[in-house]
Amino acid sequence: MEIESAQKKGSTIKLQLILLLAGAAILLYALSELLPAKALITSVPTSLITLIFGFALSKSSRISLSFVLMISAIPIGLLFSCMHFSMMIVADSDPEAVSIAYASALTVAFVGGLISALSYFANGGNETSAYKPITLNAAILITLCFLFSVLLYFELLLGLEFLFDKLPFLLAISLSFLGASFAMWRGDSVPATGPIIATSIAVLGGTMATILWILVSLGNDPRSEAGYALGLGLWTMLYGFVLYCCTIVISFTSTDVKLQSFTSQNWHLVEVYTFFVFLVLGPPTLMELFANG
Repeated sequence: MEIESAQKKGSTIKLQLILLLAGAAILLYALSELLPAKALITSVPTSLITLIFGFALSKSSRISLSFVLMISAIPIGLLFSCMHFSMMIVADSDPEAVSIAYASALTVAFVGGLISALSYFANGGNETSAYKPITLNAAILITLCFLFSVLLYFELLLGLEFLFDKLPFLLAISLSFLGASFAMWRGDSVPATGPIIATSIAVLGGTMATILWILVSLGNDPRSEAGYALGLGLWTMLYGFVLYCCTIVISFTSTDVKLQSFTSQNWHLVEVYTFFVFLVLGPPTLMELFANG
């Protein structure tokens, strides 16, 4: 009886592996047919960073890897997507570079969402999981390694001189301090509320970029002013995404973090990102194409 049970279990595992490999192979083929090769290649390092980030946090907190990837893949994908959007602003005089940056930005965001969705199914659709609080030293180490990978990626992409912008950086810092002070005033745990504060910064950045672009587009020379207007909001949103990913790690040092809130925060991040893309960077509508055709 035990032998039959073991054989049945082994057959099930083999079937799972076959389905997994077949699904992955078909997906890669479909993506290679749909997306430019350069854009698809950019998803490789971002996927590796996401997986390493998830494995490190999962190992430290003894939480399932699928849960960590479910809550972290989306913000990491959006973070690297914002980096490629920033490349569009810097390379605005090169149409080919702009198109590649745009395709790369959407690709890494899509891959982040895909990893999160697959992890959601792997986690059984659960939005919470048991975990062991990690030490502050472990959280700092994981955060520093993640920040190093982000800085290295941006250096290879554009150069660190384009990463820091004074006004967006000050906005992000000020909102972080204000959010932390309000959390302390309410008696809440600052590490546990960190992701909410970071989400607010990202939402503010996306909203600023959209509003400023609308105002600039109504002016006499929107092209010359677009870079500054978009950059102000885009960099604020980028800092919000960076802070959000870091606060995911820091929040696991607390025992009262509400794990269910991560999915709702991710939803807000996707909302503001989609809002930004559709209103600022979206392609022409069918009505515009028909009118110009």
